[in-house]
Amino acid sequence: FYLGGSRYSNSKKNKYTNMGSSRQDKLKKKEKKEKKIKAKKVKKTVTPSESAEERRQKILAERPKLKKGITLEDIQNFYWKDEIEGALKQAGISTNAKKAVLNQRLYDFLQSGKKPAPKAPKRRKREPGTKKKKSKKSATKKQ
Repeated sequence: FYLGGSRYSNSKKNKYTNMGSSRQDKLKKKEKKEKKIKAKKVKKTVTPSESAEERRQKILAERPKLKKGITLEDIQNFYWKDEIEGALKQAGISTNAKKAVLNQRLYDFLQSGKKPAPKAPKRRKREPGTKKKKSKKSATKKQ
């Protein structure tokens, strides 16, 4: 029984020695591509000149104040949802909505200075299995 050749040797001189030349070429090309991709990813993760905290402070300094002359677009572009919710809570206005609705509520409040009228409470649904009560008018009409 013959086990000769480099295929059965334990040496790790070259990981491509046991393959055909076309397969070797394909694997080498694939490894080169992977190295290039890794190199590009490293270049993208370079830190910018100013830190995130510095950029945030710059934005906070440039944005308009929440007062009567502010536009709806400014509220949408310069304020986060939690800040809008905080301003609405201070005014005693409901904060249970999406950001677009909160923006409109805050804008309306700042322009008019009045709180919006509360919505009427929802009507309760009948429990399943119970019948609708008949009114006296419907009972007299049948007679």
